[in-house]
Amino acid sequence: MKNKFKIATLLFFATSFTLGACSDWTDIEGIDIKQPNIQDQNPELYTKYLENLCEYKKNQDTS
Repeated sequence: MKNKFKIATLLFFATSFTLGACSDWTDIEGIDIKQPNIQDQNPELYTKYLENLCEYKKNQDTS
C-alpha cells in the first residue's frame, strides 16, 4: 500500500511540474512580418503594369 501511495504521489508531482513548466511555451506572441509588394520592389514595373491594366480595361469596355 505504501508503494502505491508513493508512486501516485510521485506521478502527481511529476505531472504538476510538467504542466506548469510548459505554460511559458504556449503564450501567444505577435511577430512582425514584412511582406514586400511589387510597388516597393520595382516601382517602374508596377507603373507599367497599372498602365497596361487601364488600357486593357478600356479595351474591354469597347468590345
